[in-house]
Amino acid sequence: MTVDSTDAPKAQDEKTLLKQVLFIKAVTADPEVTPFGKAVANALIFTFWNKDEGKARPGHARLAREAGINVTAVKRGIKSLQDRGWFAVEPAWDESGDPAPNHYYPIWKRAESKAPAGSERPKKAVRNPANKITFQAGPVRLTADEVAEIERRVTFYAMPLFDDLRKSALSWTKDNWRANLETEIASYEAYGEPPKPADEEEVLF
Repeated sequence: MTVDSTDAPKAQDEKTLLKQVLFIKAVTADPEVTPFGKAVANALIFTFWNKDEGKARPGHARLAREAGINVTAVKRGIKSLQDRGWFAVEPAWDESGDPAPNHYYPIWKRAESKAPAGSERPKKAVRNPANKITFQAGPVRLTADEVAEIERRVTFYAMPLFDDLRKSALSWTKDNWRANLETEIASYEAYGEPPKPADEEEVLF
């Protein structure tokens, strides 16, 4: 029997819908997820999830309107879903370096667990390590790779450099922070390797 090619998209849509329904059913059955979390999950999966991107990215205000709760409740709901491992939440920034709506990734395999939801230990969803921001000060936001590169360049002086940045970067702007950061790094690179302490027999009293 040959399946009409026009039926293929319909079959895929039905498969996707079933996947969404089973996921929300599993979330709803988890006694450790708060009512706010369940409302947020429902909105993320059925309203905002983009199949092509594999994620949802609504702002808190839009999510609150769709879920029928306030923004504070949305934030609590998101934390509940993260704590139980149902969603990975990745922070995002726009081209200007300003905060943008988070990206929400459903952990589909979580719904396939044979153990009853709520019977296992709570797990935090892991954020995408490639884009994780590990250092922030004023407008400065550095990924793990960028921090590692700075540590490679200034070696012994990495800790004092980052300590200084936590203060000096507060006066920088989103337009000049990268240039200022490069100047700071260059100044620490110029110090070179710190002198080694003299051997005990060479110390004069």
